[in-house]
Amino acid sequence: IVAMASWERIFESHLAVAPPVTAEQLAQVPSKRGVLLLTDESDVPITMITAGGLRQRLASRLAEPPDDAAPRRSADLRQITREVWWTLTASHFETNWRFLELAPRVWPKRFGEMLPSRKPWFVHVTRDAEIPQFTRTHEPARGSRAFGPFPTGKSADAFILILVEAFGLCRQATRLGHAPHAHSCAYWQMGKCRGACEGKISMDDYRAILDRAITVASGDDSTIRAEWGAEMATAAKDLAFEEAARVKNRIARLDGLAAPEFEHTAPIETFRYLVLQPGLSRKEVRVFFVVGPTITDGGVLAAPFEPKAIKDAIKHMNWLADKFPMPDELAMWRVALTCQYLYSGPERRGVMHRWGGDETPDQLAELIQANADVLSLGK
Repeated sequence: IVAMASWERIFESHLAVAPPVTAEQLAQVPSKRGVLLLTDESDVPITMITAGGLRQRLASRLAEPPDDAAPRRSADLRQITREVWWTLTASHFETNWRFLELAPRVWPKRFGEMLPSRKPWFVHVTRDAEIPQFTRTHEPARGSRAFGPFPTGKSADAFILILVEAFGLCRQATRLGHAPHAHSCAYWQMGKCRGACEGKISMDDYRAILDRAITVASGDDSTIRAEWGAEMATAAKDLAFEEAARVKNRIARLDGLAAPEFEHTAPIETFRYLVLQPGLSRKEVRVFFVVGPTITDGGVLAAPFEPKAIKDAIKHMNWLADKFPMPDELAMWRVALTCQYLYSGPERRGVMHRWGGDETPDQLAELIQANADVLSLGK
């Protein structure tokens, strides 16, 4: 348990309370967004919550129940709360991020129980394993090639299916573990598979095809499209119309990778975002740097947005991107938080800019101005 002195280092402000909580006491709590912690007379944490309005949320938690209320099944917060601690935040994103970072400090051994369990989906490829294949996962194995994020497991499966059908990869991958002595399946008989399991091609050749699929999954399909386009033209010229149609269908399958559900899909090593959120006033923007498993507070950019301040933000982001830190115990929760906002509406999302590394101060300034309404900036 964290001692009281530590609460003062972790949270910005606090208020001592005792039942019944009066309106005068509540007036000392800001009616702004933030994170609340309630502790008992021994400074033991009772609960930590996020709130769009701290005062209103606290009032509802510590209010007298109506006369006809059902018996409580949990502790009566009015009777056991003695201190209220809070930290102000300026946006939905910052509020959830603060809660995420505070949870291990408040509950070092069981913080995972306090965090949302939903994690994003990725697709990774076990290229050099006995069974080389694309599979969906919540946590890509370290060192594996991985792509994402995906909004749902279904969309991750759809991504894999596009690659499987375009490149004729094995649909019953467990058979590859018995190559070249497995019996062929119906997909080989229909011409939808390379037949590696039965030895129609070697596993080395199969992995070479898989490598080309990995290149396309990484976002580079120009080479394979040009190659397949030439193959289709040659087949048509030779009056091999069935083969030409087959190649045309493979090209058409790649078009599916442009679907909206794959908008944020990219190699996991490029999971870098500059996150811009509203500030505490209409003259500032809060900056966060997302690099893989980390979210770093980039401070405030205040209007008028000076070129030097923007240059410093770019420099800091590029420095973090070059490091690409190793994951820790909060890694996937941070990734999940970022993904949650990638797929949320603009009023909650703010600005989530995938970082390329070649951004200029002028471009960043234009990005801020173009999203002035989303960032709640005044004129």
